[in-house]
Amino acid sequence: QYKSFESDMDKHIYLRNIQDTNETLYYRLVQNHISEMMPIIYTPTVGAACENFSNIYRRGRGLFISYPNRDRIDDLLNNAANHNVKVIVVT
Repeated sequence: QYKSFESDMDKHIYLRNIQDTNETLYYRLVQNHISEMMPIIYTPTVGAACENFSNIYRRGRGLFISYPNRDRIDDLLNNAANHNVKVIVVT
């Protein structure tokens, strides 16, 4: 199916969908086809994906905590679906 997509952006969206639904398959696929897929999941296609994020957004990954909820971080983290958190990125 991957090869049926003509544009790099469509390939990027397809791979992100796989990542969202079956992360193990996604990483195996990328590992087995790294030279072909790296330009799709990283530079240069990821730049275009960021610029078009509002148009290609499919589903959330992670947890967003808004500034007004900054005093409730402990509660929000305790209610998160995944308690096996290994990395937290704060921006």
